[in-house]
Amino acid sequence: MMPLAYARSGSLVRVVSIRAGVGLARRLRELGIIEGSILRVVRSSGPGPVIVEVIDGVPKERCPWGVGGWCSFCYRRPRLVLGAGMAMKVFVEEVNGSGR
Repeated sequence: MMPLAYARSGSLVRVVSIRAGVGLARRLRELGIIEGSILRVVRSSGPGPVIVEVIDGVPKERCPWGVGGWCSFCYRRPRLVLGAGMAMKVFVEEVNGSGR
């Protein structure tokens, strides 16, 4: 387990825990970054801003159709830029290509 800020560019990671205050945790949840989310690290340069692509993470209650994940209507895999401080509060583990 490591902070997202230290994940390698190009790697797939699973969010293991979020160690943040209520406000930041809520904002990350709104962006689809929750425990169990799968992210692809587009660019990371050590302890600095990180660009990630959310592969799977929309909570069912946020999905307009109640599906959760990325259904065919929501499929967009947004890219997000997280500042260094935010990325240091999201703890991840690398996963293989199947998301396991």
